[in-house]
Amino acid sequence: MKRLLIPLCALLLLIPIALVLGQVPPTLEITGVNASNLPITIVSASVIDNTGRTVPNLTVADFELSGAFADVGTVVSVESTTDESVSFGVVLAIDTSSSMAGFPLDKAKEAATTFIDSIGDNDPVAIVSFNTEADLIVPFTTDKTALKLAIDNLGFGGQTALYEAALLAVQTAAEAPVERRAVVIVSDGAQFGVVSNVASQAALDEAAARGVSIYTIGLGYGADRPYLQRLADNTNANFNESPTPDQLQEIFQGLASLFRSQYIITLEADVPLDGTEYDLTIKANTAQGTTNEDTATVRAPVPVPVVRFPDLTAPISEVTTITPDVLADDGVDSLTATIDGIEATVESGGVVINPVALSPGTHELSVTATDTGGDATTASVNFDVAALASALTVSLDPSSPVIEAITNVTVAGEGQTALSEVNYALADINIQSTDVEGNFATALDPFLIPMGEQVLTVIATNAGGVVTTVEVPLLVAPIAPTTTLAGIEDGVDIADIATIDAAIQTQQGATATTTLTVDGEEVELPFTLDPALYPPGALDIVLTTTDTNGQTTTQELTVNVADQGIEAVVAADFGGTVSETVELPIEVTSQTPIASASVTINGVTTELTPDGNSVPLTIDPEAIGENGDFVATVTITNENGTTTTVEIPFTVSGIATPTPEPSATPRVTSTRAAATAVSSTAEPTVVAAVATDTNVPATSEPTVVAAVASPTAAQVGSPSDANTRATARANATSFANVAATNTSSVASTVAAIAAATDTAVQNASATAAANATDNTNATATDIAQETAGAIITQQTIQTVTANVQLTATENAAASETAGVVRSTTVARVVTSTAAAAGTTSANAQATRTANAESTVQAASDATGTAANAPTETTEATEQVVPTLEETAEATEEETPVVDATTPPTVEVIATLTPVSGLQTGGDQTPPTQTDIVPYIVCGGAALLLALLLFLLSRGRRVS
Repeated sequence: MKRLLIPLCALLLLIPIALVLGQVPPTLEITGVNASNLPITIVSASVIDNTGRTVPNLTVADFELSGAFADVGTVVSVESTTDESVSFGVVLAIDTSSSMAGFPLDKAKEAATTFIDSIGDNDPVAIVSFNTEADLIVPFTTDKTALKLAIDNLGFGGQTALYEAALLAVQTAAEAPVERRAVVIVSDGAQFGVVSNVASQAALDEAAARGVSIYTIGLGYGADRPYLQRLADNTNANFNESPTPDQLQEIFQGLASLFRSQYIITLEADVPLDGTEYDLTIKANTAQGTTNEDTATVRAPVPVPVVRFPDLTAPISEVTTITPDVLADDGVDSLTATIDGIEATVESGGVVINPVALSPGTHELSVTATDTGGDATTASVNFDVAALASALTVSLDPSSPVIEAITNVTVAGEGQTALSEVNYALADINIQSTDVEGNFATALDPFLIPMGEQVLTVIATNAGGVVTTVEVPLLVAPIAPTTTLAGIEDGVDIADIATIDAAIQTQQGATATTTLTVDGEEVELPFTLDPALYPPGALDIVLTTTDTNGQTTTQELTVNVADQGIEAVVAADFGGTVSETVELPIEVTSQTPIASASVTINGVTTELTPDGNSVPLTIDPEAIGENGDFVATVTITNENGTTTTVEIPFTVSGIATPTPEPSATPRVTSTRAAATAVSSTAEPTVVAAVATDTNVPATSEPTVVAAVASPTAAQVGSPSDANTRATARANATSFANVAATNTSSVASTVAAIAAATDTAVQNASATAAANATDNTNATATDIAQETAGAIITQQTIQTVTANVQLTATENAAASETAGVVRSTTVARVVTSTAAAAGTTSANAQATRTANAESTVQAASDATGTAANAPTETTEATEQVVPTLEETAEATEEETPVVDATTPPTVEVIATLTPVSGLQTGGDQTPPTQTDIVPYIVCGGAALLLALLLFLLSRGRRVS
């Protein structure tokens, strides 16, 4: 059964294959096109079925046209070459060169003879043989005996004139006595030599013009296959290869069969006879199905010459040869041309155009072509000539001329059009010129050009709008800078301050360094000339400028400085009141150094020693010896002999007479002065206190403390005379009295407190004054005055405690133990407005100026509320302030005795009051921190255990 089944299956497979083969449509191939007799065009085509036989009995209705030629042509008749009445002319071109000797030529003769026997009796044949030359040995004839005899007598020798043979064969076929014609070429070689009397394209051009198809056969491997292939492809024919001569017989028989089995399709198309080529596509509808489409090219004949020009849209800007394409089926005999009606030069079939001889714009070219038959055609075309650049001539010597001074340059132009504009560029400098007599002159100024090698660029524009650029090298010499002093002139008198500046101009690209000297001293520009700083008389001014090119320019002038006199100014911070020795430097402005100076006070004249431009003046109230108003008259003379006088009024105060010491003054060994500062917006309270050690809470109302400071240890131990001590005591006592008066003026309700305070201040001040030098006494007094006027506000409290330890070095203090006195007196005054603070400050100022009466009255007015409520103030005071006795007892228990050798110290203690509800950084509990190490260790162990379990389970599955 298997043996029977396999053949049956194969049979079943062959059945559809056979059906498919039976349905393969016929094939159509265009084998030739002849349009030389337009409007009639003859197309030869073969229609072959799938068995290789010609499809018979096709008519006009069976052929369809498409393509460009179908738009202008129609099928008028269809004939078959199988009909003996339809003739077909053939030219046989046989290679008889030396390479064909022997077997190849014998086989070619045999194949040609078979071809003659295969064609119809009415088909004419011509024979061309070629070796070194091509010859027509038999013109068209239907005498087959003559044809075979000529073939049999062919000899060999020489080279291969392939191009000439192809052309001769096409020309012979074009003269065939029938409209249907073709060429068959058989060759085993290629064109001999690089130079031929006939171009390779000649046969193709001739075949296209005459409508001749060229069938080619390449014998052996030495044949020029590309050339033979091109001949066939471009003429709607076939190329056949015959590697061996044995195959020639079959090829020739196939060609004979093709020529005798073609359809001759006659088309009619009315198209110009100008050599235009059209695409033609044909297909046939047969009983076996519709054929494929095949395409050929139809070329219109050219009975008279046709002239076609190349693309001339681009303007011509250089000498150009325009070669027109001249079509002439009879060949071109002559060619002539004109440009704008003027005869033009024609060389090698082209017209020579020189744009320099023509103006820019459009011109007309006319060409006349005459063929060998005497027919002539003239064709014209317009072309554009581009605007051309001009040839420039620059007047400068191109061999690097040196430019040392202003130099003139001119430019001349030659060419298609005249120059219309010329510009120059030099080192990034653009220089325009004007046309003066056609030379476009300009001037080159070396000062405006950088020094050294430069390039002058000439930019010329002609009437055609074309720009021509020429570069000329130059060498520019260095040019010295120019300088002009401004703000001053030579020989003028200088009485007022003048500003001297300079205008500097350097050569392009250079920079300059300028030096100005006045009276031999170098100064900076701009310079302010103050005649007061120079001696009267001639003053030399010299300006020297040097640029980076090494060029230097110097300008000198002399002016006359006027005598400015002397100006003396006393120190601005002098207040006019002298209570201690004062240094008053007098600043002097003088054209010449100070020669002498003196001062006269209260009729006494003292010589002063100048210190440069300063005259030091010392006013000693002790030397004057009395309080009052005085005038210091200072006389200053310079080396010029010019003198000026300065009068300085002043008032001497502080010269006091001795005053008995109060009997109640205790000896103070150590005191502490405290002051508490709070916000200025709080209601102020005035406190007069001596040596308090009380810390005021932050919630208390503000306090003003007036304290008496003691001299330092150095002051206590310094020597002084009895008069000085007496004066100091008197001053201290006076100050204490004034302080008591100011304190008592605050309010009537604090009179008792003020009196106690006054006593304490007097005692402390007197003790301090008794042991201080002159300068120390003034300092202690000033400290007491300033402390009395301090203002303390409510929000922030800062306690300043001054511990002043005094050791008595006098006779009575040496043998007794220092007593301790600590007293605290606090007066609390409540005010309703901020004017109370101003009152306190006014009281302090009143103490310093001794104008107590008016100041106390102003304070009383400003503190109206306190003055009107004495009872309330007294009650508040009694609640806050302890009695003097209690304070004194506490002081005796706390105050240590300080050794006399211990240096006094000043201790500043700042007390900060904590705010409830806030916690300092150190008291805050730090956030709880979590140790993550155990978690990491546990997580890693869990991952490792999971991996081991996975590997164990996988091993079990594998086993």
